[in-house]
Amino acid sequence: MPETAQSPTPGRPPPPAQSLTEILAETDDLTMFASLVSAANLTAALDEDAPFTVFAPSNDAVAALPVGTIEDLLTPERNNELVALLSHHIVPARLASSELRRGQALRTLGGTTLRVRTLNGQLTVDGASLGTTDVEARNGLLHITDRVLTP
Repeated sequence: MPETAQSPTPGRPPPPAQSLTEILAETDDLTMFASLVSAANLTAALDEDAPFTVFAPSNDAVAALPVGTIEDLLTPERNNELVALLSHHIVPARLASSELRRGQALRTLGGTTLRVRTLNGQLTVDGASLGTTDVEARNGLLHITDRVLTP
């Protein structure tokens, strides 16, 4: 019997069923970023089938922003800035951590550029260290960063 698109390849686990937004919402260390994605109405975009790589800041990283920053960005008049900030964390391609190379420039969903560099022998993305990497979703990958990336 021929394999269908949904049947797993022998020796490989089946593809993940959850979308990036579902993983964001269910990961304890990403609840603040998930809330911001929801507030910016980016959930539908991150549920699309197109592959994405999300560099998601941990709750500690979001909490480290200057006092009042999040509250200001959540006001209706600053929604465009919130969308721009969050779009700077999303690359419209599936990039595993093993594919990131020093000197690489990654074009984001918002049209900005993320720079991959090395710091103390470790890869960074716009100066943010990668903690947990390569979290699989049905529509891409998620990497947890130690700071919020700013365009």
